[in-house]
Amino acid sequence: MATLPQRLSGPVIALLLAPAIAHADEPHAEPQQLSTPTQEGASPPPQPPRRGGVVVGLAAGLGVASIVGYPNDLRKEGYASWYTATGVRPSALGELWIGNAFSDWFVFGLGFTGSPLFATGSDKARSFGGLFHIEAFPLYRLGGHLRDLGIMLDAGIGTATVTDAMSNKVVDGSAAALLGGGVFYEVVRTWKIGQGPFLMGNYVWSDTALRPAIYAGWRMSLYTKP
Repeated sequence: MATLPQRLSGPVIALLLAPAIAHADEPHAEPQQLSTPTQEGASPPPQPPRRGGVVVGLAAGLGVASIVGYPNDLRKEGYASWYTATGVRPSALGELWIGNAFSDWFVFGLGFTGSPLFATGSDKARSFGGLFHIEAFPLYRLGGHLRDLGIMLDAGIGTATVTDAMSNKVVDGSAAALLGGGVFYEVVRTWKIGQGPFLMGNYVWSDTALRPAIYAGWRMSLYTKP
């Protein structure tokens, strides 16, 4: 005849094993796969750099200009008998600058500009100047060819003179202010050189001389980076 503990042992063991049996009967869940982002909606790769490092630039063009004014002499300034005007004449432009491309869309440099006037008879009409040269590419972030469409600004000090056959300065605009600006397009990329056409105007003025001009031509810039 079984004792009381023996009678209770069976139900107790079954009760203790019930959770384990129930857990064994549950279906095993598949391990969750880590989802990977799809290509849809991914940001485009960054655009390769176009400009950087030291910049050396050169521009040459043709246009029209004129110089009017007086000798740099208080006894002659403002008197009609000493007033000289070349009229609108063909003119050439040359510019050279060196600077730095701080980013793909901004360049700053120092340079020199010169522009002789042609067909002035026995007179020689010239304009020179030293300048700060600034370039910006405001549409760069739009990509494509718009990355190479730029605007430029020149500001500095120059001179505009007209010298007669006896080497007398009949117009003398020494220490004149110089301001210019225009647009350009680096349509050709060869190695680290960007080049293309430009259109610009500049203006030189002082108390004794005025020299407006407009030019079109070709320019190129060498970027040491990338």
